[in-house]
Amino acid sequence: MIVKGNKHHIVKSGRYSAKLTEVKTVQSGYGERIAFIFEIIEGIYQGVKLARTCTPILKPNSNLTEIIQSLNHKPLSAEQIYDGIDVSQFQGNEYQIRVTQRESKNGFYYSHIEQII
Repeated sequence: MIVKGNKHHIVKSGRYSAKLTEVKTVQSGYGERIAFIFEIIEGIYQGVKLARTCTPILKPNSNLTEIIQSLNHKPLSAEQIYDGIDVSQFQGNEYQIRVTQRESKNGFYYSHIEQII
């Protein structure tokens, strides 16, 4: 008999190679958010998917701007911020993600994508 762990377990804090597999809009208790779904592509967590979410508002110093600049590997121009940018262009690209463990307000631990490199 073979027993396996669940793919939904918490990923240990560290740096992982991951592919951006999906960008989608999701609803949360905080309203509409954009979810950037990354799949770890090597190691013991290969195949595990983690999401980084943020509000869908692109403005200077927003989390969305920070994420897009990380995916783009360069700062966004004022024109890009105010005219908009197609985030689907980053799907399929590989990145390094830095994951940390966090505790939710309900006391549950989860894996958080701290940084996209």
